[in-house]
Amino acid sequence: MTTLLWFRRDLRLADNPALDAAVAIGRPVIPVYICDDADAGAWSPGDASRWWLQGSLSALSSAIEARGNRLILKNGPAESVINELLSETGVTSVYWNRRYEPWATRRDEKIKTALKGKGIEARSFNAGLLREPWAVTTQKGKPYKVFTPFWKALRASGEPDQLKPAPQRIPAPNDFAESDGYINRNYVMDPTEWCAVFKVPGDEDQGIWRTLFPTHGHEKDEDLLSDAGVTQRIKGLRPAMDHNDILHRNLYAVNQRVADRFAIGRIFLAGDAAHLNNPLGGLGLNTGIHDCMNITKKIGDVWFGRAEDDVFERYHRQRHQLATEFLQSVTIENKKRIEEKDPEVIKANQKVLRENSEDPAKAKTWLMRSSLLDSVRKEETIE
Repeated sequence: MTTLLWFRRDLRLADNPALDAAVAIGRPVIPVYICDDADAGAWSPGDASRWWLQGSLSALSSAIEARGNRLILKNGPAESVINELLSETGVTSVYWNRRYEPWATRRDEKIKTALKGKGIEARSFNAGLLREPWAVTTQKGKPYKVFTPFWKALRASGEPDQLKPAPQRIPAPNDFAESDGYINRNYVMDPTEWCAVFKVPGDEDQGIWRTLFPTHGHEKDEDLLSDAGVTQRIKGLRPAMDHNDILHRNLYAVNQRVADRFAIGRIFLAGDAAHLNNPLGGLGLNTGIHDCMNITKKIGDVWFGRAEDDVFERYHRQRHQLATEFLQSVTIENKKRIEEKDPEVIKANQKVLRENSEDPAKAKTWLMRSSLLDSVRKEETIE
């Protein structure tokens, strides 16, 4: 669940009720400024105002980045831009501070109605007035026309709210694709600490990011899983993040082995029961699926009399050989490549990857092997 924070004429972090409310609920915040004054008419900003706006947006952007987030700048009709951001980010609420020009209030009411019709929480706040026009009225509920009774009524309404300081942190969605250019599967080669970054399905439509980091034998489990330990790891990937951004943490024991036999009589091993490997690449899962497809077909053939029991021995020969030749070799290569520390070897590995990606024939050869499609084709050749 994410909140879209729409900045307008409130280009500040202190004394900003919409920002305070967005941060207070503890959800990630997406700050955006939309340049939309096509319908402003007589209220349209002049050249001096636009010059001042540029400097204010620059200062606001720097202040937001210092708090672990970033300001998105958009141009165009606000309603269209907000709808685009809804579809791109999956936000569940939109907050902003009110404006009072007639054209702006009409636009804002239209946007608020449309958002609520979509099930999106839409809230606006007073960020610029001691009291809003409808809060100070005559006994008949009409606006004052004489200053003195208005002033008395305003003073009688009580002290204004205390100014609030800027929040120390503005939680960001941490969408690595949007902010850092990552794709859904990423292997980060780094001589100090490698990592893998994957986007996986989550409880919400936009999914969640999963990161894998190496650990060392001398490190204690409780230290690795502590807030401090998790913060130390994630800051190496993105300095603005800490343990508060992490939904789940656990330790994964890495093994690299293949069972001696995949079939003994009518006992069959498949998936993790037959072979274990490091998790870099999801190859263990894919190989396990291939195991199951192979053995279930053979079980069906024996059950319906299309084959004899010796077909199970072929299952062992096929899947054991492929687990050794493809699964183990590919996953070991992946791990060695990603944890390499020698700068020259890293450059050489990157050169090979770059050449493979740029040459269609090499790219196909690489993908056929790394995706295990080659192993599936070879399977039928093993008697």
